Amino acid sequence: MADAVVVAVHQPTFLPWLGFFDKLSRADVFVVLDDVQFARGGHGNWVNRVKWLVDGKPAWATVPVKRSHRGLETIRSVEIADDVAWRSKLVNGLQRHYRHAVAFGEAMPYFAELLAFQTTSICEFNIHAIEQLRRRLGIERPRMIRQSEIGVTGQATDLLVRLVRAAGGTAYLCGDGSTEYLETEAFSRAGLGLEFQRFEHPVYPQHGVSEFVSGLSIVDAAMQCGFASTAQRFSS
Repeated sequence: MADAVVVAVHQPTFLPWLGFFDKLSRADVFVVLDDVQFARGGHGNWVNRVKWLVDGKPAWATVPVKRSHRGLETIRSVEIADDVAWRSKLVNGLQRHYRHAVAFGEAMPYFAELLAFQTTSICEFNIHAIEQLRRRLGIERPRMIRQSEIGVTGQATDLLVRLVRAAGGTAYLCGDGSTEYLETEAFSRAGLGLEFQRFEHPVYPQHGVSEFVSGLSIVDAAMQCGFASTAQRFSS
């Protein structure tokens, strides 16, 4: 579909992995899914936590959030629990575990500044970081809009179809793995195309590991390789 207006949809995740930025780079419009329920489980989900290397092994890095008695908050209504010194904890952890990484001197001050961003909203915190990181990576193409701004709600595939239409799209960018629950026929019935991400995770040198660990926060690639090298993956 040569003239397709491709729409991607994704929750605003915390310091996302490389696949998130790959999806961002492939879209014409990127809808931030901020008006869906925040999934409660353990300490949270990808909206408030991500994995990076700790002593050469993947481990969770978490932004603590306030818990609702109802447990039905939308992502945009979830508040950060700033009574916990999580910012300094994460900065100190990055300094300790990535201090021998090749690009530590370049990346560490940048991530320390992102983590220092002051807001009580996990959604605003993540969107700020994503916007800053996409610019640093040279990803300028997609227009980012919020689900809450266009007032579209719904469930599952029906929500995605409605979001693509509301965003002025003619095709939906399907993320890897989502075909298991996606009702693909709904898009054709709506006159919309489907495009598939098919992200191939780059392999890069990681300090202190015996075997490459994929799926980590962009923090890892930036620390290990620098932003310029990381950005080459999204230069198309």
